[in-house]
Amino acid sequence: MNPSSDPDITVRRKVIFLLGTLLLPATVGTQSNIEGGPNILTPDNRPADPNAQAAPIHANSHAEYLRNPSRLATSQLVLDAICDHQIFEAVSSSLRDPVPHGDDGEHTGLDIDYKEKAVRFVYLYVAKCPIRVAEAQREALSNWVAVARTEGEESELPDRLGLEDEEYEELVHKLVSSTS
Repeated sequence: MNPSSDPDITVRRKVIFLLGTLLLPATVGTQSNIEGGPNILTPDNRPADPNAQAAPIHANSHAEYLRNPSRLATSQLVLDAICDHQIFEAVSSSLRDPVPHGDDGEHTGLDIDYKEKAVRFVYLYVAKCPIRVAEAQREALSNWVAVARTEGEESELPDRLGLEDEEYEELVHKLVSSTS
């Protein structure tokens, strides 16, 4: 079962919160935030001395991260998981075709909290950490945004989606430029 389409809205909210919080890549685009910078794990923010002779370093210890800070780089693992397990498709599908929620399924629209977190997730992986998104998926998302434009003042759309104006423009540009 897809948790982003669970009939219980609290489950959907928790799942999208966890996806947006725990599956956040350590890098955005192709620049690493870890490689080459100061080692934030040492007390004085200086890289650990690679020539220092000390007690053996065990693979699951903090010392291993001091010796090899690139072990913190999880971006590729996150991107692979999102693609391999079709997480992006599930989240974007839940935006386009929301499952009714409530005791008797009386609420048919998107929950505001869920929508904002799901749009943020989509924005991150379309605009900031571009993943392989199928053409049909991009087109469907682009159409969803176009329909959202008709549901009120267009100037208020970024706010209704939980994005800043610049983020909204970037998302629309990435969706449209890839479908034309």
